[in-house]
Amino acid sequence: MLGFSLLLLLCLCFPYVTPISFGTDVQPWGVMFATILTTVLLLKGYKFKILLTLLFIPIIASILLFPFSDHPFSAFRSITGYVSIGVIPLAFHYLLKTNYENTIMILKFAVIAYMLVALVQTFIYIDFMSFVLNRLVGGGGRGVNSLSTEPTFYGLICLFLLLTISALEMTNKKLYIYLLLIQIIFLSQSSMTILLLLIFGFFYVLFRMGPKTIFLGSSTCIILFYVVTMSEIDNRAITLATKLITNPEVLLLDGSINSRAGNIYFSLKGFFDNYGVPAGFSAFPIYWTSEIAGHDIFFQSASSAPIRIMSFYGAMLFELGLIGALVPITYSIIIFEAYKDNVRQFLILMFYINAILFTAVPMSFTLVGMYFGALIFKAENRIKSNNSDDQLKYS
Repeated sequence: MLGFSLLLLLCLCFPYVTPISFGTDVQPWGVMFATILTTVLLLKGYKFKILLTLLFIPIIASILLFPFSDHPFSAFRSITGYVSIGVIPLAFHYLLKTNYENTIMILKFAVIAYMLVALVQTFIYIDFMSFVLNRLVGGGGRGVNSLSTEPTFYGLICLFLLLTISALEMTNKKLYIYLLLIQIIFLSQSSMTILLLLIFGFFYVLFRMGPKTIFLGSSTCIILFYVVTMSEIDNRAITLATKLITNPEVLLLDGSINSRAGNIYFSLKGFFDNYGVPAGFSAFPIYWTSEIAGHDIFFQSASSAPIRIMSFYGAMLFELGLIGALVPITYSIIIFEAYKDNVRQFLILMFYINAILFTAVPMSFTLVGMYFGALIFKAENRIKSNNSDDQLKYS
């Protein structure tokens, strides 16, 4: 069982690494092994958190919609995404409960492995370790891919590893968080991920800092930003921050951000236009084609309609309608239960995580499920800790 657990953890932490190409970005090993583990646990009568049953309803709905799809392979990939949303939090939570030390070890290993590969790609050989991936998009002069298909996904991996590590207790925790921040800003240089970090800064300031701290922090940032800008350092994070401060609308001229913004906008617009009724897996290209001509702000044309929606929440809301809304509701409840003793932290993470999941995070992206499995584990440990404190108080 230990060997299976370690293999599952490696597949979850390295969603793009596979010895066999399947013609997709994310390899299916993680969700497949998590599904096997979940099935075995349920057959053995394992008692999991009842809240997680809400994440299994979209799985059933997606299976029922499958026969109506015009693109069976794309629909099957979507169903796989919905399955991963249900089984991975349950499986990762179980691994934390039964193999905590080994789970932490694999998380630390993942941080180091991604960084070492990225450093080699940056300074020695750009295609280092690319043979273990399904496909390779390339950095396009932005940053490196590390063990993913493009800098955006490398940045997202680092971001969710950072969130997962932040939710758990481990030795040298701050060191691994700093290593992940370095990878996001200086190695992946993903515009989308860097923008997400800036959004986190906004919510942190909004809910956590007092007026004096905001003033001092803002003054320091302005001074540092001015010094760095004057030094003309060539870094994508600095470039994006400059655009955000001086001319925010210019951000939409960034091709990566513009494309993803279009997917978010049209998936949400389609959800409301359809009054929350499921549209299924084949309707988005048709809807995109009918709407894109009237929106000059987006670069894409009717002929470039995407088959798959590049938005985690956008896809499930457009495809499943109100049933898809169960996922953000469930996620928000899980965040609340993990941080109910710290209202400010809860507000920061609730707004931030839900904002992240409107972006181009694939539904089959295993690290999302890992994070929420970690939050469930954190909530349980908080309850146990509080109960222990109460026992000591009254003993």
